[in-house]
Amino acid sequence: MYADDGEELLDFLNNYTQAVLGHAPLAVVEAVTERFARGNGFAAPTREATRLAERIVERTPSVESVRFANSGTEATTNAVRAAIAHTGNDHVLKLDGAFHGTHDTVLVGVTGDGRKNSGIPRNVEERVSTVPFNDAEIDALVDAFEAALRDVSPAVAAEVD
Repeated sequence: MYADDGEELLDFLNNYTQAVLGHAPLAVVEAVTERFARGNGFAAPTREATRLAERIVERTPSVESVRFANSGTEATTNAVRAAIAHTGNDHVLKLDGAFHGTHDTVLVGVTGDGRKNSGIPRNVEERVSTVPFNDAEIDALVDAFEAALRDVSPAVAAEVD
């Protein structure tokens, strides 16, 4: 990748893992161009997407079904909703400073400096906790899990203590 002045740039973010194969590798450009010629942005599953989902389920014993998303934001929105539906607990724990999309729940703490994020409703900020991102801060993560465990199930927390 090059800047406008011709300086070569290294992208260590890889568009937050969306571009793990790099920027415009020829094989990907050719495959995308061929796919685009047959249509893009379908609201319903395509034959290819259905086949891929079936292969993932067949090859991954812990996966019962697959839901493809149009973006990381949509994927994390669905993941948070599924977790809340499954657990009945609407409290979310995330890493301070981590970016997981642009919906309110995962934007809490994205600045990584303890500041509140403008525009996020207070009730959302109240149900999201953040812990520092760093191996040296593992105790903060353990403490957060233990506190959450006590909130969700005091009986189980007593067994852990």
